[in-house]
Amino acid sequence: MINPQPTRENFEALLKRFGTPKEVAYALGCSVGVIYARLRKFGIKYGVDWAAELAKGGDAAEIAARLGCAKVTVYTRAKELGVALTPISRRVAAGDAWQTEILKARSAGETYASIAGRLGLTIRQVRVIAERQQRKQRAAAKKPLISNTIRRTVWVSDRTT
Repeated sequence: MINPQPTRENFEALLKRFGTPKEVAYALGCSVGVIYARLRKFGIKYGVDWAAELAKGGDAAEIAARLGCAKVTVYTRAKELGVALTPISRRVAAGDAWQTEILKARSAGETYASIAGRLGLTIRQVRVIAERQQRKQRAAAKKPLISNTIRRTVWVSDRTT
């Protein structure tokens, strides 16, 4: 175990070099709790600046991927800070304005990825919009099924026992 001199400058340098307290602990051969205790002792603030990250924009999935955390963590921090995140389903509903452009591009043979890059959407959003319209078109083209079932009434006599 490397035992650095416990100074504020040493810990700041270690954080810059290794990135996270977990990696610092692994490099030093000690527990993460020890590293966090030293950070608190020297008054070094470590963590994500949630206000800045949420201000960069994006939905919860994009922010979570960028920070390497769970979507529920992003929603929790946003709620604590009073920032409203737009769920993916609402963004897809707002994508109806792009629907005709997406359908034209798909009929021309363009891929979901190229359409998404051009419109500034995710691939999933483009696929959902395109498939939703295709399902509507298929449902409208289907003829209703005619049933030849004869309805029967079954009479059950009262039992006398």
